[in-house]
Amino acid sequence: MERLRILIAEDESESRLIMSKILQAHYEVTTTKSAPEALMAFQQKEPHIVLTDVHMPGEFDGLELMRKIRNLNDHILIVIITGYGDKATAIEAIRGGAFDLIEKPFRHEELIHIVQRASRYRWLQLENKRQQQDLIAASRLSALGEMSAGIAHEINNPLTVIEGRSILIRKLIKKEKMINETVMYKHLEQIESSVERITKIISGLQSFSRQSDRDPYQPESIHHIVSKALDLCKDKAYTMGVEINSAIEEDVNIDCREAQIGQVLINLLNNAVDAVQELIEKWIDVRVQRRHNRIEIIITDSGNGIPLELRGKLMTPFFTTKPVGQGTGLGLSISKGIVEDHGGSLSIDENCPNTRFIVDLPIYRDTNQRDDNGHYRKDS
Repeated sequence: MERLRILIAEDESESRLIMSKILQAHYEVTTTKSAPEALMAFQQKEPHIVLTDVHMPGEFDGLELMRKIRNLNDHILIVIITGYGDKATAIEAIRGGAFDLIEKPFRHEELIHIVQRASRYRWLQLENKRQQQDLIAASRLSALGEMSAGIAHEINNPLTVIEGRSILIRKLIKKEKMINETVMYKHLEQIESSVERITKIISGLQSFSRQSDRDPYQPESIHHIVSKALDLCKDKAYTMGVEINSAIEEDVNIDCREAQIGQVLINLLNNAVDAVQELIEKWIDVRVQRRHNRIEIIITDSGNGIPLELRGKLMTPFFTTKPVGQGTGLGLSISKGIVEDHGGSLSIDENCPNTRFIVDLPIYRDTNQRDDNGHYRKDS
């Protein structure tokens, strides 16, 4: 197991030496004499826990060091070392996001207890992240299950064309000594078109079904992302008699994890298909429009909107309006989390007479507003 890395920022040499000796038996410890030195060491060593004194010489103090570190990674656990009775500093530290405080002079047992508590908290953070990833995977599998019949039908159609054209070509070769090239090219073109269709479906499935939480954020065509999602959902819609229309005002590249945004759109489209399948009018409208440096993906269906009493619950985990056995209640809550991790928002348009969801995303990724895992900080 990886040893926990601890960074100590303390200008008093005796205190620095004592803390290092207490902790180094169980942890990998780095010591620094000032806040600027600690900030440099933080970027190089990537510690899990930071212990910093407040009052140190240099360009900035311990509280400013905490702010600078949290701008780089707001998941880092920071323990502030204060003087006895310094309540104003303690309040400011807690408001700034400090994990805990320890007052000088402190006992060895106090220091060990705080670091152990921080270590347990970090383990809980990692476990929570792992469970979130499991929930995302479960939601993805659920969506694939909902689409499976439509996808099978969508693949079977071009396979039937390939089989039929292959049989015709074989018969032509057997019967005719002089092959009509025009007829032959026509059959081959239909085979090629069918193969392209299957390839496109499989590519969409591969992109959608794999783990994507570690993908880099990179420029991706919004037209490409929306088209892939529509390709995977449209046959399910067709078999249920639901008409899907789409319009993209302007194709732009957005900084994103393509597979994750695709998962959001597929969840929204699947929900829309399920919601309108019993209605007389069955349609879904997908619009993409640019608003300055942001993109809005607007998905509207022929439903009569979300009832007022359900709007506040709709994006909470495990809440679903679908019949028992037909929904996990994870799709919207996970979609909301994914969009927010991209610096955007997922909302219901309460002014629309129909049911409308709006995915609002930034076009450009501001790397200064992300933590080490690529997620937007909550205060950004």
